[in-house]
Amino acid sequence: MKYIMNLRSKSVFKAREQRASDVSERSLFRNLWPVTGKQNGALVFALTLASWIFVVPGDVKAADDWSPFPELPGTSYVPDISVEALIVRRSDLDTIQFTGPEDPGDVFTPFSSDELGEKTTGGLRATLNGHILGAPVEFSGLFIVPIEVEETKSGFLIAGGTNGTNATYHENLNPAADLSTGNSDSDDIFAMQVQHQTYLFGAEANAKNALAIPGLMFGVRGLYFGERLASVTYDNAESLAYPPTDNERDRTSTRIDNYMLGVQVGYEQMFQVMDGVSIGGSVKAGIYNNRIERHRTFNRDISGAAGNTMGDKLKKNQHATVVEVSPRININLAPGVELSAGGWFLWADNVAEALPHFTSAADRDDQNMRSDGDVYFWGASVGLKIQFDQLYSAGTPSSTIDFASAEPGATAEELDDRIAILEDQAARRGSKAMSLKVSGQVNQMLMAWDDGEERDTYVVDNINSPVRFKILGEGRMTRGWTAGYHLEIQNDHARSVNVTQEDDEAPGNQFELRHSYMWIRHNELGKLSIGHTSPATDNIILNDLGGVHVAASNDTRLIGGGFLVRHSDEIEQGPDALIGLTALIDFLPTLDSNRGNVIRYDTPRWKGLTLSAAWGEDDIWDVAVKYRLNWNDWKLRAGIGFLQDLDEPSGTTTGSRDRRELKGSASILHQPSGIFLTSAFVHREFHGDRSSDLTEGIATPTGTNRPDFDYRYFSGGVRQKLTSLGDTSVYGEYAIGRDGVTGRREAGNSGEVTNSEIMMLGAGIVQYIDAASMELYLGVRHFEFQVEGLDSNGRFDAEDLEDINVVYAGAKIKF
Repeated sequence: MKYIMNLRSKSVFKAREQRASDVSERSLFRNLWPVTGKQNGALVFALTLASWIFVVPGDVKAADDWSPFPELPGTSYVPDISVEALIVRRSDLDTIQFTGPEDPGDVFTPFSSDELGEKTTGGLRATLNGHILGAPVEFSGLFIVPIEVEETKSGFLIAGGTNGTNATYHENLNPAADLSTGNSDSDDIFAMQVQHQTYLFGAEANAKNALAIPGLMFGVRGLYFGERLASVTYDNAESLAYPPTDNERDRTSTRIDNYMLGVQVGYEQMFQVMDGVSIGGSVKAGIYNNRIERHRTFNRDISGAAGNTMGDKLKKNQHATVVEVSPRININLAPGVELSAGGWFLWADNVAEALPHFTSAADRDDQNMRSDGDVYFWGASVGLKIQFDQLYSAGTPSSTIDFASAEPGATAEELDDRIAILEDQAARRGSKAMSLKVSGQVNQMLMAWDDGEERDTYVVDNINSPVRFKILGEGRMTRGWTAGYHLEIQNDHARSVNVTQEDDEAPGNQFELRHSYMWIRHNELGKLSIGHTSPATDNIILNDLGGVHVAASNDTRLIGGGFLVRHSDEIEQGPDALIGLTALIDFLPTLDSNRGNVIRYDTPRWKGLTLSAAWGEDDIWDVAVKYRLNWNDWKLRAGIGFLQDLDEPSGTTTGSRDRRELKGSASILHQPSGIFLTSAFVHREFHGDRSSDLTEGIATPTGTNRPDFDYRYFSGGVRQKLTSLGDTSVYGEYAIGRDGVTGRREAGNSGEVTNSEIMMLGAGIVQYIDAASMELYLGVRHFEFQVEGLDSNGRFDAEDLEDINVVYAGAKIKF
């Protein structure tokens, strides 16, 4: 029968091959439509669509290996990954004068941006080459360690001991400034400190060998270029001292963000010059939409002053161009391993920079974005290029004993010996009526962080999928009825959500109970659980078909959430500029539902639908609907739920908590292409009269409930088996949370926060190693914060907070 089926399949493929030449362009794009769908706004979909448009198909092949890309002579599409370290410098900063004379003709002490000097920094570039639907593609990510230059200049005195040096944004030098000369600390200054920071990172996806031309690339790219400029002027020597004996200082901060997204073309080629040595490189040029944002603050540190605190935010869209050149040489070190070394040059035009905004730092009405600048980065690279298929041979070693491998005619004694070995390796059951299954996992990672002033690297537990030990049991009660138990313990030591700049081991070495409950299930009536476990909405926001949860959980607070935010304009205070009461997780308060002592009911699955409800604690109740669909080449997982939290913390005697939230997520995967999209949301409302549910009552009437909190998460990428090791997932992600600290006295605001926001951009790669039940991962996340409010005197108060960058890599092993 198998032979007949094979013959039939071959005849069908042959018939298809004969008809292939009659396939029209119209039918070709009809066949491709399910892959692109209506989501062509996403990067990965734009790449796929552009690839099909710009590639001229050759002879259409049989159905099993059809590809819109012709197979070019002499080309080899072996999956590979390159990881390179970068040494980077940037072009000189614009020349800007920071100081000027109090009055025209006065003698003053000059201070300009030329005195900030230059600095070399490091970076990382990773590139993955593979296939989508048989077409060669390239994914690449770039990140540089922020470049920081700083200079303090003091003793601004002229002959006779008088002082005539002003900051150039003061009204004497900039008549449009909104300052009062009589009570400003920016005139007749004693000293000035200036700090400048440069940020650059991005990701791209390219179709290779476009237009049937070897080496020609077409793709999409996202690039972020940002700068921060902070200054402090000191009125006298006492205000410069640390700790200062008085606080007569003016602080300014200007942050410029250039978010560039567009298309690019490029050419890449390597030429072999001798055995094991090749030279060449790549050049790319692109046109981008540049979304520019400017954030400014001005704060005066002196008691009783008014009118010298301000902040604003300005946005603009325009076009930008970027050119990148990467010459290199590759030297073969071993089969499948090459050493790659070369240069790197990147030029971006029509961008905004921070320095030109210094002289208008105190001008509330300045709307000029000064977005006609250009920036140039250059440096060297060195790294390794690895071709997995040449490192790993097919065939998975087995760690289990196989009875089928016994020699024919094995004796009963030999079989008894094999059974004895298995029994020694197995866990013992106390009850023969109940099954016993022991499992768990270990997940450790390196996490490097940078909060704008400090940076370090920790070894942490990845709380996206933490270290755990699980015991499960199940027994049959009667026909259709089963009962069981679930016991699960989690180790908590150096949790990725709890470590801070000041504590690399939080919360310490301890164990947490995840699950301890029993359940009864009927095939047609459903499942009833009671004990310490998940409510109905637990994990409802965590649907993921891209296989990236270990590195890119939809709950973005779980990596780096404990880091304290830092003032951008308090550069003179060093570590003391950390805001001790506000961390990243305050901007993203609990997103997923917490486990607790509950009773829960789950219906049987009906046409992909499952309904769940739970009640417990004192009091929490929730309901959820989950849906799963496997249809042809598509997979879908989705869920939505509602939770009301009335639980009062122990010891509470006044007021009551009432928080209500709607949340959910969905993930879709197109299996042939591996393209996936995931989204999640949380909407939370505050209805209680307990202090934590109320505002501070400064910008709002006393007793007002906090504004609703909203969270949105999106990710997308490609999941393909590029190597025999297992699936590879490449992804990009974006999240935004609004009003996490609004209404509170947090984020450095001395009164009440009236507007707050956190934004996250991330990217990474996950590599599955099936033979070891392992996942290797590498990710990067960039967090930005915005806060506005009123101080205790009712004046406008804008806080400029430093970004937090986190780069992490690790491995998870299941057992």
